[in-house]
Amino acid sequence: LDVAFAVTFVDALNGWISGVDFGTFTARILHTTDGGATWTAQQANNTNPLYAASFIDAHTGWIVGGGGTLLHTADGTTWQLENPATTNTLFGVSLSTATDGFAAGDFGAIAHTSNGGTTWLEQSTPTTETLWAVSSVSPQLAWAAGSSGTVLGTTDGGKGWHLQPVGTSASLFGIKFVTSTTGWTGWAVGEGGTILHTTDGGTSWQPQTSNVTQTLRGVSFIGGENGWVVGDGG
Repeated sequence: LDVAFAVTFVDALNGWISGVDFGTFTARILHTTDGGATWTAQQANNTNPLYAASFIDAHTGWIVGGGGTLLHTADGTTWQLENPATTNTLFGVSLSTATDGFAAGDFGAIAHTSNGGTTWLEQSTPTTETLWAVSSVSPQLAWAAGSSGTVLGTTDGGKGWHLQPVGTSASLFGIKFVTSTTGWTGWAVGEGGTILHTTDGGTSWQPQTSNVTQTLRGVSFIGGENGWVVGDGG
């Protein structure tokens, strides 16, 4: 595995890493059942880089990548290539249930499934900016973040996506929403150490001090208080 683009765990033991071997132009998926002590390769049956993963449990998950690649597993071990909704590269995927989720990527592309990935449909969005990440918390509620300070939100399952004003032109590479005592709370992270925070579902966003200037590429939170952000330069 030359480059790992995504890592996701569903519990203390079960996790996956996805990426690519550029030397052999082979997509790679690694799986652990012992908390990362050992990793086993899984067949991706694909040559495109794999950029993002989302799992519901130790059996059900999706991985997305180049050329609109959509991979699905129903047993945590074997992967099937699903019919793409777009040929645009997909950089983010987020499932809120075993049947419903969103994938996002180049040129403002967003694809949606409501039947566990049997079919994906491309949705209309008000941007052509690259969308680097997506966070879905229910079949109706989802947000996507992208280049040039782009943040989109939907409250109706993607029938309508709307730009949310965030007050920055910095590209945003990660986004994460969770429920808290104040409602839907979220963070978006990106260039120049940018961290943005919302407590009202994205209606308003406020900058937070990160104390770094490196580009931030990933964010993960457990509840409304405890979280991690990672980025360039370690």
